Amino acid sequence: MSSKVSLTPLQWIAIGGAVGIVILGGVGLFLLAGKVSDAQAALEQQSSEYKGLVGRRTFPSPENIEVLKANNQALKQAMAVAEKRLRAEDSALPKIEEQDPIDFKQAIADQLDKLKADAAKNGVRIEAPAADFGFSAYRSGRPSGRPATKILGKQLFAVQQVATALINAHVGAIAAVRRTMDEDNPGTPSTQGQSGPEFLRAAIAPSQDRLYTAYPLEVEFIGTEASLRDALAALSQNSAIFVPRFLTISSLRTSAPVLAQLETDSLQVNDRGKPRTFIVAMGGEAIHVRLRLDLIDWGNGAALSKAPAAKKK
Repeated sequence: MSSKVSLTPLQWIAIGGAVGIVILGGVGLFLLAGKVSDAQAALEQQSSEYKGLVGRRTFPSPENIEVLKANNQALKQAMAVAEKRLRAEDSALPKIEEQDPIDFKQAIADQLDKLKADAAKNGVRIEAPAADFGFSAYRSGRPSGRPATKILGKQLFAVQQVATALINAHVGAIAAVRRTMDEDNPGTPSTQGQSGPEFLRAAIAPSQDRLYTAYPLEVEFIGTEASLRDALAALSQNSAIFVPRFLTISSLRTSAPVLAQLETDSLQVNDRGKPRTFIVAMGGEAIHVRLRLDLIDWGNGAALSKAPAAKKK
């Protein structure tokens, strides 16, 4: 004889809820076990890394701290030297100030005459377009006022340094010297003298961050590859900062050497009476160089802060 157990709806609901709780609890326990396992693995990794660091003794120690202090001091000294170099404190550039226009006109004449004398002494020819090194306007005229003399003084400094580097490198000739003609309105390209051989279509302008002012200058000269290298090396070692912007070089040789001339050259002997073992067929000829560069004035970066930066062409 059997009997049936009948449950009420409320009891069925209770049983179903209990089963659901057991299932969810099992799932939750499984997920929690996985997270515990991951956390334990991460902890073991961190512990291993810590032990490695302790073993290498990379944690701060009195010795490490002293080394860091010494490195910081060395870095400060290097930065001080670099800052002094950038500001050209060892050159005459930061010392250039406004002058009386009449006195400055005479200073220009004296400087240009000295450059010509140095060029003659070193056998460097000064061609007609470069006769006044970019300052022909002030051979007869004079600066408009004292503010213009400071700008012109820095341009004259740049010309003197670049021309001296070329002369000491024994280039064959200085063909042209060009400067911006914006001394009366710095930062704005001038139209004054734009048809002349001394005019450079550019403008004195501050950098975008107003940290320095760039004074553009351009020269053309004739020389050898060796004289070009020597001039660039001298400018790179100058106490002021000169930044080349572009350089174009063209050979003055119009044709390749003929074989007959090479055969003749091969028969020549050196100072010991022995035949020449090496003949340069091409590469030793004169070259024409056009060099555009900027004089960087770090000491006067904000002077032209109201002037628009010139567009380079």
